[in-house]
Amino acid sequence: MNSNYIQSSAYARSLIEASLDPLFTINLMGKITDMNQAAIDVTGVSREKLQGSDFFKYFTDYDKAKLVY
Repeated sequence: MNSNYIQSSAYARSLIEASLDPLFTINLMGKITDMNQAAIDVTGVSREKLQGSDFFKYFTDYDKAKLVY
């Protein structure tokens, strides 16, 4: 792999982790593919359990969140 790509990827990851706001990436099916530490802290769920879970279940109004997505 290109060392510039690796450095850019590591830098992007450090920015995401530095955010105090919970950040998630989700796929087209609404499943969580990645998250930062703030997301883990807010949900109280481990990274392993969050990954692959339904993003919408972490909202108060599941149906409204799914509709908006």
